[in-house]
Amino acid sequence: MDNAQEPEFARSNGERFIDGGERIYDLGDEILVVCPKCSGMAKVILSGDLPAKPTGDLFAPRRLICTKCWYRNNWAGRKVTIGEAVDWFFGMPLWLTDSCCGEVLWAYNLRHLEMIEGYVAAKLRERTKGGRNSFLCKLPKWLQSAKNRDEIMRSIRRLKEKLNAGN
Repeated sequence: MDNAQEPEFARSNGERFIDGGERIYDLGDEILVVCPKCSGMAKVILSGDLPAKPTGDLFAPRRLICTKCWYRNNWAGRKVTIGEAVDWFFGMPLWLTDSCCGEVLWAYNLRHLEMIEGYVAAKLRERTKGGRNSFLCKLPKWLQSAKNRDEIMRSIRRLKEKLNAGN
């Protein structure tokens, strides 16, 4: 019997946040972008003939599909851009971006946004062993600062409203 345990990912109860070590690569199964044709919300996902979750192959083929005009594009490259306000594969601007604290708050998808929200909202932030590799411990200082908490939380609410509106 295998005694390997699943990683314990981020948990928050509003006052306390426990960072279980989720890496930025764990968020790439769906990236929300601005459609190049209609400026509506589009999704970058794994191509349909692959499993729903990435198997660690960052270079697996991806598909961009607009939820508004149904524009489609395929990607099967060997170069990705991670850690910026664009999707990793097509280089399209992210759907979830908002001006905040003189910077740009951005998230790849709802799960990413909710993790940032839990981290920012918490007054006590803890890490597990896996948390040392977490994307959360590498957030910019302006996102980690308690003095920006209220403005960041307002920005997150705006992004959630934008996501719910879908355009």
